Amino acid sequence: VSGGTVSSMRPQNAIGRMEVTIIQAHNLPQVIWSSGKDGEFLGLPQAYCVFTLNKLTAQTVINKRDWSPSWNHTVSIDVRDVWQVCSLKVMHSKTLSRTHKDDFTIGNVSLPAGQVINWRGGSLGGDG
Repeated sequence: VSGGTVSSMRPQNAIGRMEVTIIQAHNLPQVIWSSGKDGEFLGLPQAYCVFTLNKLTAQTVINKRDWSPSWNHTVSIDVRDVWQVCSLKVMHSKTLSRTHKDDFTIGNVSLPAGQVINWRGGSLGGDG
């Protein structure tokens, strides 16, 4: 995830605007696939990301079976408080066409918005 920047154009109750780019993941683990009556086996993940802040949720596309998927998905959102928590989850989906309620989390990270924003307008975060 690339860090955020703050702009001066914002709603009255926001202290800034953050833009987050979900770039890619590296070396994702094997996931358990179920083949119905034939049981389970390990395989490549079909990964997607879910970003959440201010009750807004943004989701990337689902990548077909890949250890190191790329998304290059950008979301822009108002920040109301530096302690608001940004959450990013990498998920596994059974199908490429849609997400499912039983999709499971491969990994996640949660940080206060103030930790990913450099208030001078630059990014604090690298890749990851």
